[in-house]
Amino acid sequence: MGTIDIQHLSYCYKDRNQEFLALDDLNLSIQDGEFVCIVGHSGCGKSTLLRILAGLALPTEGEVYIDNEPVRGPGTDRTVVFQHDSLFPWLTAKGNVEFGIRQARKSISKKQAGELAAAYLRKVEMGHAMDQYPYQLSGGMQQRVAIARTLAMDSEILLLDEPFGAIDIKIRRDLQLLLESLWRSGQRKKTVVFVTHDIDEAIFLADRIIFMRPGRIQADFHVTYERPRNYDELLKSEPCEQMKNELLELFYLDSELNEVEDV
Repeated sequence: MGTIDIQHLSYCYKDRNQEFLALDDLNLSIQDGEFVCIVGHSGCGKSTLLRILAGLALPTEGEVYIDNEPVRGPGTDRTVVFQHDSLFPWLTAKGNVEFGIRQARKSISKKQAGELAAAYLRKVEMGHAMDQYPYQLSGGMQQRVAIARTLAMDSEILLLDEPFGAIDIKIRRDLQLLLESLWRSGQRKKTVVFVTHDIDEAIFLADRIIFMRPGRIQADFHVTYERPRNYDELLKSEPCEQMKNELLELFYLDSELNEVEDV
């Protein structure tokens, strides 16, 4: 299972005598197998929320529950991919995936981990680069390895913090299609929480889009388009254009509110 329940979540950063309230009384439920994208301006709390879901930070107030159990730290039921994912530079592409598998699935043998790592690298079209080291791979190739590692670990929940943000548009599109296809075609859909600034990316990938303004949830959109989705046809459709315009209006409204608050 991969149900997430966020109840009255607040988080405050403290620096010497200063405090900054990054999250303020958030409430959100995510169902098992849902693909949820979180969008909003930089600094609105998206990445902070993801870190708390990952167990890398603990709430100042409130609770996060996964399958009715409170989150008290990192766990093998969750896997995180960051924008600049840190592959171990001393391990090959295959070695990085194997390492993730052995950490998450303790009972698996070294031979089985190697076979599984190779299979997932082939799924992300990196079979040719199994023995290459991260410095020999482009940014897009490194993210493919990170996705292979994440999927091979077989965690119930995938947490992705702008994983394609630093990649050129062509490779980004390829990775979006790859991730959506692998998520959709799996034996059992994982729960995905995906942070992004890209509205088109969110509409293409998500079952739901959560729009955040600083510290709070502003809106919750249900994306009901059938899968598999054709990227170009979907984003040119009238219903999609309407949703995109509504999200853009929220971005502009949020910018205006920030300007007023700064005066």
